[in-house]
Amino acid sequence: MAEKTNLQSLKNVVEHCELTGTEFLEFTAYVLHIHRYLSDPLHLSQLGLDSVATVDVYELLVTDRVTKRKVVLDSSLSVYIQSGQVTEGSCVKLTECSVKYDETDLQQRSFLVVHQLTVEFERHITLSDTSHIPWCDDCDEIEKTASPLTSSRGYYINTWSSVELEGEVWKRGNIEKLDGLGDVSPVDVYSLKELSKNWRVLKGPTVVVKVLSKKRILHYAKPFKNDKWPLQAHFTVCDRSGCATLVLWNSLCPDLYHRLQEGHVLLIQKYTVKKSFHHVDHYRPPLPDGLTMYDIDINVNSHHPVGIVIVISPETIPSCLNLPAIQYNIIQRKDLGCFPSDYVCDITGLVTYVGRFFRERMTGKSDLDTGGFWISRWLELKDQSSQKTFKVLIYRPAEINIYNDVMPGKVLICRHMRIVSNISHIHGSKDDRNMYLTSTGSTYIEIVTGNCALPQVNDVVTWSQSYKEELTMGGYYSYPPIPTTLAELKNYYEDLKITTSEELRLELGKLSYREHKRLFIQGQMIAVKYQTKTLSRTRKQEDIRMEVIVNEPLYHHFEQELSSTVIKPPFSYKFDRDMIDNLIQFPSVFNRALDSSELVVSDESKGCFMIYWSGLNSKILIPTIWMCGTVSTDLTTLLHNSNHMFKHTRNNKDIMEILQSAKQCNGQKFLLVIDAYKPTYNITEIVLNTAYKL
Repeated sequence: MAEKTNLQSLKNVVEHCELTGTEFLEFTAYVLHIHRYLSDPLHLSQLGLDSVATVDVYELLVTDRVTKRKVVLDSSLSVYIQSGQVTEGSCVKLTECSVKYDETDLQQRSFLVVHQLTVEFERHITLSDTSHIPWCDDCDEIEKTASPLTSSRGYYINTWSSVELEGEVWKRGNIEKLDGLGDVSPVDVYSLKELSKNWRVLKGPTVVVKVLSKKRILHYAKPFKNDKWPLQAHFTVCDRSGCATLVLWNSLCPDLYHRLQEGHVLLIQKYTVKKSFHHVDHYRPPLPDGLTMYDIDINVNSHHPVGIVIVISPETIPSCLNLPAIQYNIIQRKDLGCFPSDYVCDITGLVTYVGRFFRERMTGKSDLDTGGFWISRWLELKDQSSQKTFKVLIYRPAEINIYNDVMPGKVLICRHMRIVSNISHIHGSKDDRNMYLTSTGSTYIEIVTGNCALPQVNDVVTWSQSYKEELTMGGYYSYPPIPTTLAELKNYYEDLKITTSEELRLELGKLSYREHKRLFIQGQMIAVKYQTKTLSRTRKQEDIRMEVIVNEPLYHHFEQELSSTVIKPPFSYKFDRDMIDNLIQFPSVFNRALDSSELVVSDESKGCFMIYWSGLNSKILIPTIWMCGTVSTDLTTLLHNSNHMFKHTRNNKDIMEILQSAKQCNGQKFLLVIDAYKPTYNITEIVLNTAYKL
């Protein structure tokens, strides 16, 4: 190809180059959106592939600022997405492309496949409304819809987690409600108790139920099977006679899942009933008083038969049906210690801290699934009953939009939370149980925006209006704390796996974007530095550094590497809505993540220690960030008592005493507990959580 082209004619130009053997010149485009979906046999046949390196497929919606089209990425390019190098707004150069025809389709649809690209990191556009950009003339109706370009799938999955489904096909917002039962007489409504006894002979009679809770979508797609809607949505529903499980199948999930909420009253017809096949839910929310859970599933599908689910205005329900009220089990912070581990409850409180997102690899997920991660973050909530906060580890629930909107200063109601007590190291009644709450499969989060019918919530809202303490976000956060002795650590981690220094390089190299991993490795100390950024009277940041060499031979061995190592401490930041939103979001959801250097740390002067270690066998440098927070000034004592977040400072006298005590560590061997995290595609953060002298 001797001349440059535009996006409108790109497919024709690529095809011409393939037929004539002409060299393809690179084409520059901007990424408007990133889509991901699971591969299936149809996708492989459409692209003429025998197999792929991953089970998922990435599409880019790209533009040259004049028109737009979708392109399919070769599976070898998935790393650009999962490492965070290509995000919405990125400028990419397409350097190798091909055109593939769908030979299974008589309409001869074709797709543009990108095999090689480069990222222009210095060029980036800010995304606004892109709907005005027209599609290329040769884009068919399928390409213009919010559904995959190839395969039999009818939906997209989240870029960062395969348990989250997304796209315009998922209807949201309020659902139309029917006044009364319509043409159904109350005497024709069956109770769940009657249904549980006679379901083998009854053919989907009318039931009227209330939604108590809903679970995360069950996504059971398999790469070896063509299936457009491999989805299930489970709801716990009740009437005055008992409770049962409502299961929405297939295409009903995108239509109804996000629009059906706790408290909705449903009229259900034309369904099938089966014995419950799913496993026992150990963390099921408490049922209304006196009601029993029947082991039946009410299965509603869009075919065979065509199910009917209608939402009814609760005010118009006949009084004879008498549906139970939604019950809340709100506990206050002062009472948290009175409840056992695994107790399911509700909490409400003012958000005082919002942690950064981190991803954990799912057990049992193949490495071929590049999005096989759970997404979670830590929150701290406070109510008027205690000076202590609720520490909450919350996994991203069904209501993704609400989860992203959680900010410091908001009052939340968190439904169906599970209490976790860390009691493995408890020796006496005064030992801290390090309790926290975590989400369950039924967790629901509500942001309080006005007057609430619950007095406990209104009390928190009133109290929060006079709350003057600092609100923070982001930074390193580790909870519950690690045991202070090596013997307790072995009890805490029954299957403790120690990483060798050779394996450490591999483990850190495998980290995906925003993935967190805890590693255990043996090492010896090389040097300790203390660095702080202090604001002078002119508000200019000044670096203050202090250093002590612990092991002279190792220090000289790594001297060049030590001098070039740059470490950015993972401090928390003062809450600033205009700047902070992007810091905690994933860049493919909004724009490229904000550089944390633009934010204001939550203390005017804040510093941390940098401790450099070497492996025992392989002379590998392990640069770690470490923060102490106890009153001791002896380093070997402090290493057993690290804090769970970077927010404390020490005076210069204490710092110098700690540095001088580091010389006692010369020749000592330590077991290091490190928390590795990949905040950007080219940085790996290594925080020293704890170190045990061996």
